[in-house]
Amino acid sequence: MQLGLGCATRHRAFGKRFRRVANALEPLIQALGELRIDHRDHDGLLVGVTDDHCQEFFEIVENSERFLQVLVGCRPDVIDEELHQHLIATIRRVIGLCPLTSEERHRCESLISGFVSSSFERKQQASD
Repeated sequence: MQLGLGCATRHRAFGKRFRRVANALEPLIQALGELRIDHRDHDGLLVGVTDDHCQEFFEIVENSERFLQVLVGCRPDVIDEELHQHLIATIRRVIGLCPLTSEERHRCESLISGFVSSSFERKQQASD
């Protein structure tokens, strides 16, 4: 399952924060990319994040390619941890829009849950 994250921002600090958090999500993106899932409708998922809309903003964007593309909003003053959680929740939401089998959905959720718990453990170890 291909997954792409991108950012369109008005605030330079938000763009830097997004790149930092997106880099931390790279292992998850790679792991999802290694899943062999045959989509009848989509070859992959594209998630665009903007600080130009509120945190609740979520829009499916028409795409002439075979990608499910969404645009989500985010507060420009969000901190790294909040942005990280927002992106994880968005990835889960977008995967939920895909016509997956229950086994495929379970594999995706297992990867995401494992990534989230390992991220939490690394933070705990760093603070000790």
